[in-house]
Amino acid sequence: MKKWPFIKLLIVSTLTVLFCFPFFATALAEKPIKIGVSFDFSGVTAQFGVIEIPAVKMVVEELNKAGGINGRPIELFILDNGADPAKILANLKLFKQKHKCVAMFTGVTSTVNLAAVKWLEQNKIPSISPDPMSDRLWKHEGKAWFFRTQIPNLLAVERCLNRAKELGHTKVAFEGSTLAWSTDAFAALKKLAPKYGIDFVGEVLCEPKSKDLTIQAKNLRDTGATAVIMAEYEAELGVWARALKNIGWKPYLISLSGANLYTSINLYSPELFEGWETIQLIDTEKPLVKEVWEKYEAYSGKS
Repeated sequence: MKKWPFIKLLIVSTLTVLFCFPFFATALAEKPIKIGVSFDFSGVTAQFGVIEIPAVKMVVEELNKAGGINGRPIELFILDNGADPAKILANLKLFKQKHKCVAMFTGVTSTVNLAAVKWLEQNKIPSISPDPMSDRLWKHEGKAWFFRTQIPNLLAVERCLNRAKELGHTKVAFEGSTLAWSTDAFAALKKLAPKYGIDFVGEVLCEPKSKDLTIQAKNLRDTGATAVIMAEYEAELGVWARALKNIGWKPYLISLSGANLYTSINLYSPELFEGWETIQLIDTEKPLVKEVWEKYEAYSGKS
């Protein structure tokens, strides 16, 4: 629920741009603005869908009580995509063809959103996803119909390597999943490590829902790595932490996702993650970010 000021700003700013023009205000005065929401309520990132959807509903209710956008209420249509690329495509088609939705919110995982992007571009329907980090979702040229608010992998990996260098680590390994976010981060790490004077010495790519990573932890330890950069989901982060404890290995550990690590700490014993670090890049001087930052401080009592 702590995400709601951030999600509110996304909804307000995006939908205002889409529907503030006089034509819509006059010709479609009281018709609802139909939005399709395909989030992860099952699968490897189910916890994010469960956490985020109450915030989306709360914000939409608040907007509608205030008169909607130019007098038009917002109507949500919500489906589970199960972190499955095939399911999100089916959901998006249903939103468009049956419910006549004019904008979408898509799920958490990069794999799902990579499947969605092509369809959204072909159908010229705008969509926002707050969470995926894959560099393949980053469109550098031309008009985009897909938007995300997370930093791309490349920037996060650069910051992790810089941090490792600051701490004197010259041998770095990688642990992550076989899904798009992790494999992209892995590719970026191999490419950028020499720039920081760091030797990339090994990697472990784990299947989602792995139950024991002890062998993989031993393999990385044997590479001589003193630091491990991780792009892993919540449940598997806990499995990885247990494996490290089992073999008594304590390298410097940094997670590319603060949200994933935070959730892991709530799923497992916090002591498993003692000494770990994570990263989140944010520019609090940008007007929109500053507004969200201030709202979050007022809401949570923390800056």
